[in-house]
Amino acid sequence: MKGRGSRVRLLGWGAMALVLVGALLVGTLTDGPERSTEDRVYHLASSMKCPQCVSQTVAGSEASIAVQMREEIRAQVDEGRSDEEIRDYFVSRYGETVLLAPPTSGISLFVWALPALGVAVALGAVLLVIRGRRRAAGAGLSERDRAIVDEALARRSSGQP
Repeated sequence: MKGRGSRVRLLGWGAMALVLVGALLVGTLTDGPERSTEDRVYHLASSMKCPQCVSQTVAGSEASIAVQMREEIRAQVDEGRSDEEIRDYFVSRYGETVLLAPPTSGISLFVWALPALGVAVALGAVLLVIRGRRRAAGAGLSERDRAIVDEALARRSSGQP
């Protein structure tokens, strides 16, 4: 009966993990409510590196090139371009290094997939270790040990000391 309870508990944890993953996917795939022009400009500028500065975004830099990039972002937002079109424009001018987050396609997909793969491998290893320990614990009992345990359980259920 103990095995069934642990399976139910494991299924519960698995269901919670699926709900969490589903919520994260939905959160990253939906655009959410419509953002204002200033919000879009700031969001886009925050997703790009300043080509002239070290470790600064276009949104956080006061370098002349960063100011020009923010003005260009605002102009393109006003023209009705999508966020992806605006990013593509800057990538065409400065290369993919202008983006803070690597693209999620091609060889860069591995940058996004490796952490998830690492977590899956680690969880699999932990499960294998736990399973091996359980088997080793059960395999260590001799027939004599099992007989002693069975006898003690029989005495306990009959009320004898």
